[in-house]
Amino acid sequence: MEYCDKGDLRKYIKHLRELGAVISEEKLLDILAQLTEAINSLHTKNIIHRDLKPENVFITDNFFVKLGDLGMARVIMSTQQYLTRIGGTIQYFPPELLNETGEGGITKTSQRPLG
Repeated sequence: MEYCDKGDLRKYIKHLRELGAVISEEKLLDILAQLTEAINSLHTKNIIHRDLKPENVFITDNFFVKLGDLGMARVIMSTQQYLTRIGGTIQYFPPELLNETGEGGITKTSQRPLG
């Protein structure tokens, strides 16, 4: 993976806040569009990321978005296949992922953290 000068999305936003600045709406929409394209690219290959969060979205100096940390990613062989082991960061889990016992099946829910 190439070097991403601006670091991950969480650190970049935190840095802007420390400067008293905010990310522009135009820049944010561009980042989200690129992120959506990256997720869609994975999904067309039947790959789910399973740990999508700001810390795994990297930004180059030219504001190109790179999706990182594919260590939890899995290939789904069919649309009916479920993963039975939960993976990822719980704060970014879709609510339908967990049932009362804390277990659940996983489908293509990678886009949930996008809002």
